[in-house]
Amino acid sequence: MILVVLIGGAAGWVANTIRTQRQSIAAVRAAGGDVRFDWEKQQVGVSRGRPVYRNGPSAPRWLRRWLGDELFQQVTSVRWSEPSSSLSAGQPALGMDFATCGG
Repeated sequence: MILVVLIGGAAGWVANTIRTQRQSIAAVRAAGGDVRFDWEKQQVGVSRGRPVYRNGPSAPRWLRRWLGDELFQQVTSVRWSEPSSSLSAGQPALGMDFATCGG
């Protein structure tokens, strides 16, 4: 029974984290911002002398369709084209440490 509680608690925590990230990304984009992820500039090879970059998180596509991309990607930077006050206090926080972000 303890195992069921632990697995359920972990699954709930992951689901809440994913939901918060999804809402935060939507809020940033709705306010005119741009969000970058860890996989966007990961070089995976070279073709004809040019670098080849990932076109999505590293998880299999079928799994990403089933669970969503949020579980397999990390926000690395948020960029604003101009200052915006469109984000209200009622919207979720990004849930990331800006000191560790690139860009």
